[in-house]
Amino acid sequence: AADKALNDKYTAAVAKGDTEFGNKKYDAAKAAYNEALGLKPNEVYPTSKLKEIAAAEKAEADRLAKEQELNGKYTAAVAKGDDAFGSSDWLAAKTAYTEASGLKPTEAHPKNRLLEIEGKLKAEADQKAAAAALDKKYSDAMALGDKQVSAKKYAEAKTAYSEAAGLKPNENLPKEKIAQVDQVLAQREEAARLMEQSVAQRTSTADDWCPLAPVQARNGQLEASQSSVRHALEIDARHAGARQLAQELAGGDPAAGVKPARFQTESKPAE
Repeated sequence: AADKALNDKYTAAVAKGDTEFGNKKYDAAKAAYNEALGLKPNEVYPTSKLKEIAAAEKAEADRLAKEQELNGKYTAAVAKGDDAFGSSDWLAAKTAYTEASGLKPTEAHPKNRLLEIEGKLKAEADQKAAAAALDKKYSDAMALGDKQVSAKKYAEAKTAYSEAAGLKPNENLPKEKIAQVDQVLAQREEAARLMEQSVAQRTSTADDWCPLAPVQARNGQLEASQSSVRHALEIDARHAGARQLAQELAGGDPAAGVKPARFQTESKPAE
């Protein structure tokens, strides 16, 4: 009867240990297996179960330690990314969020931030490209204006400088260049006007009117130039120089401001 009672207690302790072990309640399982060992110290089963529990507890402890380490790294990477993102340091933020996403691939926050960063980097790249294109257009327009000034083609130079001023309204240099060109054009127009006035005031010949026409044409005063030729032809309808000028000026368009081919470039620049 005593043996049966012992066996029953042992069996009950082992059964409880197995149940608690199956539920991963290791403390309760250990208590039950130790109770069984106390009843039958030479039994192998409770001892082997206690070893299993020790191994399971160690594995769980290792898992928790690794999880804690992972959480720490992830939290640090996200915090670093958030700080960099808040400072608009997109590349540093991208590096940190990429690290965080690698540590925890299922987390949404790093992935969402990486998408935002890609959008911001693209916007910055587009903005830089647009600025570079604007700078080139501006530089090209200024260079063309300078080239036209060197060729004494002041009306064309003003057009180029005006384009540059439109591209960068806050830049003073195009405005200064336009003012310089306007001054030269005004001086030349005044010189032509005085020359025309001088010819008109004296008893003139076709030879007096003919030199005035090219000056007026180069200044863009096409109607005045054609008028000078008409004066010359009225005085001498057979004047060879006047007749030739009339033919050449026929290639211009006063309304559109288009000069005849001969007068688009000056062979002898005049100030």
